[in-house]
Amino acid sequence: MDGEAVDIDGDGDMDLVLAIELGRNILLTNNNGVFTSSKPFAARNHDSEDVVAADFDGDGDKDILFVTEDDITNEFYLNNGGSFTDVSNRIPVGGRSNAVTTLDANNDGHLDIVIGNDGTNRLLLNDGNANFIEQTDNIIFSTEITQDVEAADIDNDGDLDLLIGNENQNKVFINNGDGTFSDESATRLPDISAETRDIETGDIDGDGDLDIIVSNVAFFESFSDANYVLINDGTGHFTQGELPSMGGQHADSDLVDLDLDGDLDLVSATTYISENIGSNLLYLNDASGTFTGQSMPGSGNVFDIIAEDFDGDGKPDLYFCNRKAAMIATGFDGGQDTYYTTN
Repeated sequence: MDGEAVDIDGDGDMDLVLAIELGRNILLTNNNGVFTSSKPFAARNHDSEDVVAADFDGDGDKDILFVTEDDITNEFYLNNGGSFTDVSNRIPVGGRSNAVTTLDANNDGHLDIVIGNDGTNRLLLNDGNANFIEQTDNIIFSTEITQDVEAADIDNDGDLDLLIGNENQNKVFINNGDGTFSDESATRLPDISAETRDIETGDIDGDGDLDIIVSNVAFFESFSDANYVLINDGTGHFTQGELPSMGGQHADSDLVDLDLDGDLDLVSATTYISENIGSNLLYLNDASGTFTGQSMPGSGNVFDIIAEDFDGDGKPDLYFCNRKAAMIATGFDGGQDTYYTTN
């Protein structure tokens, strides 16, 4: 369902941690673009939906947190330089969770956690040793069905705000700098109803502020499933911009400079909850935020895309997390994940 690129073993290349729905979570260890699969996490199956890697205990390596939906059992692991200690009891909340992100919410130098739920989202403050205390009562949080949470400085004031992707109205919470957030969705976001699965930020029009790409589906709601772009006016207020028609049903998109021309391009993949197969899509940016469609290898049923230089050649590669369907262009089948290298 999700992947995270992170140098787990400290050898200088990016490994992959995969959150598996109704299976054991997976580590792919990278050796110059060749991956070895292992399962160093708990020997049990969970409905893992999202994963985040961050140095929560301040020891210089990245720890791993998986959040789960149906079985309401999150998994938290401290990294011991490539091996892991299960400290899941340090996460003091449960819930039907679909999303997780990190930020230093209260400016104390420690990475905190925000978990997006079917219900009230949760803020967990870190004491610096990877022990967490819930502080949700200090803020007003979304109580809808949240599918994505992103931390980004959208108002250019030096701290990270929160963008919440919901199955109805998306939200923006502005960071007050003291561990509290203000819901300013009504004044900062256009009134768009959509079943959002992913929010990505990046400066797509080259004006120095963060714009937003919103990826949508129509699995359970009757809203439009077309993706859309939100253009930042420089103060964290957004208007809907132009994006070429990409069809619908996109659970994830990534902004990445695939053609190495200095601007952010857009790669997206079609997603279904059936056995249908969709195509991967690429739109190249002309540096002003105007996109044109290009062909993209591969097709399948993709829920997450990871862009990273996996083989160390200075160019971004793409890893597609695929669910159930075949990756026709590569000859893989049976729900295999696949990894494309740019030429």
